[in-house]
Amino acid sequence: MKNNKKKSITIRITENQYKRLIDTVIEEEINKSQFIRESIKYQISKIKRKNRTNLS
Repeated sequence: MKNNKKKSITIRITENQYKRLIDTVIEEEINKSQFIRESIKYQISKIKRKNRTNLS
């Protein structure tokens, strides 16, 4: 089953950030959207782990 994406986001990045993004996407052989989705997922997970640690 295809997971339809219904939301979009626009971000502003520097030329240098864009070049690094493109280099990474080419190196990892994935598309920009997938890379950004995985990066967001990773960062959210990292924040949640940190919050749980701080509550302990």
